Amino acid sequence: MKKLPFSLYFNGSEIVVSGQITDNSVESFTTEVIAVSKGNNVMYQDTIMTTDPSDVPPENEDFMQRLWAYLTVKQLLERQVLLKGQEKEDEKKEALKLSLKYQFVTPLTSMVVTKPQEGDVEVADKPKEGEAPPRPPAPTVHSNRFLLPVVGQSKPLCFDVPVPHKLRLLQDSASEFSMNGESLTGQNGFHQIALHYKTNHHLTINTTSIRYHDGQNQVEFLWGQEPTQHNTEGVSLILRSNEIDVTMGKIHIVILLHKEKRDMCLCPAVQTRPKDVNLTGILGEPDISYDEIQGTQTPTLKLKDQEVKTSRVMVKDYRLASAPLVGCWLVPFQAVTQRELSDLTVTQL
Repeated sequence: MKKLPFSLYFNGSEIVVSGQITDNSVESFTTEVIAVSKGNNVMYQDTIMTTDPSDVPPENEDFMQRLWAYLTVKQLLERQVLLKGQEKEDEKKEALKLSLKYQFVTPLTSMVVTKPQEGDVEVADKPKEGEAPPRPPAPTVHSNRFLLPVVGQSKPLCFDVPVPHKLRLLQDSASEFSMNGESLTGQNGFHQIALHYKTNHHLTINTTSIRYHDGQNQVEFLWGQEPTQHNTEGVSLILRSNEIDVTMGKIHIVILLHKEKRDMCLCPAVQTRPKDVNLTGILGEPDISYDEIQGTQTPTLKLKDQEVKTSRVMVKDYRLASAPLVGCWLVPFQAVTQRELSDLTVTQL
């Protein structure tokens, strides 16, 4: 049986749960759906009669099998970033096996398109004169791209982290400071960021509001309100239009709210990185340097004593309010952090 619990359900979305019946002789089975709301629980039950295979049209004969296989492969691939060692390899092999059996195109397989040798070749209709060509659908965001400053080079480094995830962005264990962020599929940046300092200072920021609790009192701000400043016990908050300036102890961060059409996202920018503070997390890498290796067919960098294949890409720098396009060297996540993604994920913000 595939994934069963779903924490959220939005109007217009679709949930599919599939599985295999181990006893092919059963004539019926009972389905049960339990929805948990704020006030009460709602339960739906139904009894489904199994269909005689001879009654299934030939074109639909393997539809349910393929649906089950598709969801299985999708779930196995999503789990890859959270697994390690042999368990990770076993699930990767299982995903590859199903992909090849059912001829799915996945990150583990590829698709070859061949031109037909005979018969008519269909081409797309040319737009009529005066008509604008149809717009392609906007690509779905499947990863967050992080920019890292470097020492002695004009081009920064960048790397991708798949979404959705709850990530440890920055942490200093000595001062009990941490900053975590939650990303969503289909959106850039983060939709919620939480900062904690010592044991009683907690700041939660989403795309609508900002809440700060000092252990006794709570204050709330709204994006777009009049500029506001709040100071207490080593914590400084300065809200200006679409950014909030946060200082906790020695660490200074600016979190920007970006708006693109209907979407809004948060992006943190580390302003002060004290030399005597040991920062860890996605954004905790100290100043990094690299060398470009000349004479290679594929662009290659010498990074942390390793040769890393790279490519030059353009990316929006959300650390700035204007979000300008900048060129950067795209490298694997592990090449920069020397860690697996599962080491930098958290269960709670």
